[in-house]
Amino acid sequence: MFFSGMMRFAIIGLFCAGGIGHAQAAEAIDVTWPQGWEVQSASTRTGGSNRTAVRTGEGGQFGAMIAIVSLPNPATRPRQLPGIEMQSVLRTIRQGYTNATCDAPVETTLVGAPALESTCRGKTTGGVDIIHTVTIAHVGETGQHVLTLSCITSRDHLETYQADFTAVRNSLRLAQ
Repeated sequence: MFFSGMMRFAIIGLFCAGGIGHAQAAEAIDVTWPQGWEVQSASTRTGGSNRTAVRTGEGGQFGAMIAIVSLPNPATRPRQLPGIEMQSVLRTIRQGYTNATCDAPVETTLVGAPALESTCRGKTTGGVDIIHTVTIAHVGETGQHVLTLSCITSRDHLETYQADFTAVRNSLRLAQ
């Protein structure tokens, strides 16, 4: 149940960021996954791509999840900060967790493009304290794609998985 709830926020919230009904292919993203993560890839109904990796903790329990979603950007905004998309994703996260709060988005970069990042904290329906960090950027020569990186774990496991989250983020590259 915990995993299915996390997957819902990583996927539903991120689809909101890209718009629906645009068939342009998404920007190809290369990533190096740390060992021990179970990776799944899928196309989205909007012509994008979704890669999700899950790490199982001790005893087979959910440990952490990383989702990388690339979607066509219907309102091409070259190299601008993705404020509209970030607000949509944060709204979805706040609605999905009990007592969820999110930090104000801060400027950063993702694959060399200007990006916004926010960290949210809340509780699952099972009472688990969650940390959910989301980073969003417009990528491609003309900002024609929205790239979202979402890292989710329990507050108790953040230290355990932080190095993997950082390694995945640092490995992201636009495919040649």
